[in-house]
Amino acid sequence: MSASDEDVTAYTGLSLVVASLASVYAWRQTSPRKNAPPHDKTDQLTAVNNQLAMLAKQLAASNDRADRAEAQRAKAEKQLNELQARCELADQQAREAREKIEKLEEQIQTERERSLSAADSVLNSPHQCSPYLCSPANYSTPGSDYCSPGTRIY
Repeated sequence: MSASDEDVTAYTGLSLVVASLASVYAWRQTSPRKNAPPHDKTDQLTAVNNQLAMLAKQLAASNDRADRAEAQRAKAEKQLNELQARCELADQQAREAREKIEKLEEQIQTERERSLSAADSVLNSPHQCSPYLCSPANYSTPGSDYCSPGTRIY
């Protein structure tokens, strides 16, 4: 049983006791005992009043505990909601990051394949190469796009 359940149970029990004592008190006020001396009636009423006051204090304390428990529950619920929102945001960011990584990996693979294809075409035609791949000193003739035989390709 949680603290708030105990407080509710205590509150309910105290409410019943207070109501019972109040009805007894009211009954005693309207129908005093026969043959009871007047001071005895006063003592009994004082005792009932004291019990009612004690029960009222207990009820107030129980209400305070119930209010504190409710405040703690509300605070915990708010913290839980904040944590759930943070988790959802972190999950969304993780999904977005995974998607970006996948796109970058695809771009890298595409660029790698394109580069390998370009390198294969250069290597498969050894007499013609791009000016960016041959040293200018290795051209067979000035201004020519053909590399000299045996030229090292960069």
